[in-house]
Amino acid sequence: MCNIAKSKDLFICTAAKQKNIIVNAGEQVYFSDTNIQPVTAITAVNTAWSKGMLMADNQPLADFITELSRYRSGFMQVDPAIKNLAVSGWFPLNNIKKP
Repeated sequence: MCNIAKSKDLFICTAAKQKNIIVNAGEQVYFSDTNIQPVTAITAVNTAWSKGMLMADNQPLADFITELSRYRSGFMQVDPAIKNLAVSGWFPLNNIKKP
């Protein structure tokens, strides 16, 4: 059970722990029902989608395709022989199907 005190802090209560966390503008925190990650800075990668872009920075192709599949319907698959190929760039989400 969580005991919530009046505070300006973000209060996160999970099944495993409870913690008061200060998250300022430009920061983020990931948490699940069992874990709370440290507060980190928001990067361009985290906010690119809000500008209609998908950004990759030396990202393995398989991970890039997994992220891209969130914005496109249908099945996408990567040949295992090239799954670790590094991808970098900004990709417009409104034109995913264009070759």
